[in-house]
Amino acid sequence: MNRLDRTLHILTYTLLGLPAVLFFWGWLKWYIALPASAALVTSLILALKRTSFISDKEFKARLFPKGRWTFIALSAFILLAWLLLSGISGTAYQNWDFHGRNAVMHDLIDFSWPVRYDMLSQGAPADGALVYYFAFFLPAALVGKVLGFPAAGWALCFYIALCLAAILLLLVRHTKCNPLLLTVLLALWSGLDIVGYLLFWGAPPSVTTHMEWWAGSGIFQYSSMTTQLFWVFNQSVPAWLATALMLNTENRGNLGLILALAIPAAPFPAVGLLPFIIYRCVFKDGRTLKTWLLHLKEALSLQSVLAALPILIVFGSFFTINNSLGSRSGILFSMDYFRWEYMLNYAVFLLLEFGLYALILWPQNRRNKEFYIIVAMLCILPFFVVGISSDLMMRASIPAIFILVSLTAVRLQAAFRRRRRWVAAGLVLLLLVGAVTPFTEIARSVVYTSQGYTVADEWKTFSDYQANLENAHAANFVCMEPEKSFFFKYLAK
Repeated sequence: MNRLDRTLHILTYTLLGLPAVLFFWGWLKWYIALPASAALVTSLILALKRTSFISDKEFKARLFPKGRWTFIALSAFILLAWLLLSGISGTAYQNWDFHGRNAVMHDLIDFSWPVRYDMLSQGAPADGALVYYFAFFLPAALVGKVLGFPAAGWALCFYIALCLAAILLLLVRHTKCNPLLLTVLLALWSGLDIVGYLLFWGAPPSVTTHMEWWAGSGIFQYSSMTTQLFWVFNQSVPAWLATALMLNTENRGNLGLILALAIPAAPFPAVGLLPFIIYRCVFKDGRTLKTWLLHLKEALSLQSVLAALPILIVFGSFFTINNSLGSRSGILFSMDYFRWEYMLNYAVFLLLEFGLYALILWPQNRRNKEFYIIVAMLCILPFFVVGISSDLMMRASIPAIFILVSLTAVRLQAAFRRRRRWVAAGLVLLLLVGAVTPFTEIARSVVYTSQGYTVADEWKTFSDYQANLENAHAANFVCMEPEKSFFFKYLAK
């Protein structure tokens, strides 16, 4: 029997695929939505049929170490508390980014799909449309259309709870590590931001300080796991889920599908997932050109092609309408603000964010090609600037950081079991120092929630043209003259 593992994979593929299907039916002409949805659903069915499931006995052995329920029960409690403290449900403090997230949710609830704005009547030169990677909001927005905005927040929270449960179970399946250890690492893993903050700022942060920009505001940041959940859950959670699914996928024919499923909700993390997908599709377990070509043929399966074609055409044409990121994009060395002294920041940034972890993890991973992909990506990404806040670097790094967390768990558990005290002590020390960052993120939530600050909802909507002119960030969400684009001219309802 493999019912448990089969159910986990069905849940995972459904959680990743549902937002895309809802977008198809909400934004596309019906005669385009129908074949697009049919192709995606067919690809999911084919992927499940071609997945190797582990037995229920093996699944339970990994999930309940020594037959104990204690670990998984504590893990569930920690994940739930972590999720509630993020503010996603609206009952705890929401960080600044939620002003935009909540405005997107309001408009998805209050406007018909596709979301168009009548701005000509407000004195604008043209009408507008909501253009953003909001697919992850769509299941909750449907609930909100019936029950209202507060219910949408709880629906989103429930959807993410399902995602976090699937992520943990997939990690347990892949790493065979104690679920409680994996849960603690998910919540507390971070680079050594506190060390960088003290070095660069010369004073300790307050208990609620957001320390992630210690190496230079708007330039260098690799976000901790808690920061990702508390600030950019709409990108990080689907990226974690897709990466966890990839780690558990042996069939090369399913990997292209997984990458495609990540694009609607998390296009930047999908860019970061691409090198790992290419390696697993083509180069893993092969050393000759002939073998690589055979692997590539296997990877170009029916399920991957059926999913990739509609997703690339639809979301590629949709996302490229919004050109707001082009206002600050390029290679770091070519940016006007760049100075060579930033190379010192860069070197210290790499060392503290992941370098020390990599040094301890290397002996166990010296033959692991994906380990070198992680290191290469995290070294290269800071040189490419996209967006006001270096969005590409921060979000394309999410899959690499997630895999690094899983490698940390494997190394730490092995060190404890084999009594490698110095290795265990080194990793625990790094984790404790790094945990200062998630501690400040959680402390900010606790402190400000106790003071009555919860929902960050000042923007309300992107339909107000004058308000958008006064809000520099509105351009990230609104496209003017959408009807001139390929997407709205030929694909949209």
